[in-house]
Amino acid sequence: MSSMSRATSCRIDRARHVDLEAGARASILLAADGDELRIGGDRMGYSAWLVLRGRMTVHSREGEFHLRSREWLVLEGDAGPCGRVGPSGIAIVIRLAREEVGRHGADDAGNALFSGCGSLMPGMRLEALRLWRTCHAMGLEARASALLARMQHHQAEVVERCPGRSLGRRRQIFARLQRARLYMQGHAGMCARIGELARWSHFSPWYFSKLFQSVYGLAPQQYAARLRLDQARRLLVEGRLPVTEVSLASGFESPCSFARAFRARYGVSASEYRLMHARSIHAGGRS
Repeated sequence: MSSMSRATSCRIDRARHVDLEAGARASILLAADGDELRIGGDRMGYSAWLVLRGRMTVHSREGEFHLRSREWLVLEGDAGPCGRVGPSGIAIVIRLAREEVGRHGADDAGNALFSGCGSLMPGMRLEALRLWRTCHAMGLEARASALLARMQHHQAEVVERCPGRSLGRRRQIFARLQRARLYMQGHAGMCARIGELARWSHFSPWYFSKLFQSVYGLAPQQYAARLRLDQARRLLVEGRLPVTEVSLASGFESPCSFARAFRARYGVSASEYRLMHARSIHAGGRS
């Protein structure tokens, strides 16, 4: 039996609301097959949602996130997240107290945590499962923090692109930008309003736009347009909405503007893209 199969054979208690236990600095929970979790508490520093198999939907103040297998989401403690695991899905939720996050945030070795989302590196699914199985062993907070730091290792070079004389200052600026960027990801079907995004990051609109492009390589409007196209591609692949409704659900003003943008990004029309994906699924099923 595989490690993933053994995990699903364990009994999972449905938890509607989960806080850190008194005195605990970290905790880890495995959820599966329709489980619903609401994470909160005054001591919460960050919560990390790692999808090991299937899918999971997470709602928070930053918006709605549809995570697939091998994807992760890290949220700040006051995000008020609520997640639901899809059928036959498995997810790991790690929670860190504010004092634990603060201790690592001041570490010059690179063990800082930031809100954001991304993909798990090879081997990290099994590493997360091992962490869950040994959650009662000593040093859970250090091992959990180390796992999340490795999960976000690619952020270090992005932090270096932020202005500031000290590492702490650059991290502070990056954390503020990440809040706005995550808000854009959680509202992928909406047009970006620079003033609102600037308020999320506590910068002036002009300085926010300048910083965002300098750090991420795209202007906020360009990044928002890319997110809308990515959402449209996902809806085409995973759903059955007509192309016209996909364009509206992805925040485009008209089907014509959507058609032009989609072809410019992917080289084919939306209908052709959907057909190509359907053929690839059928071909994979016969192999």
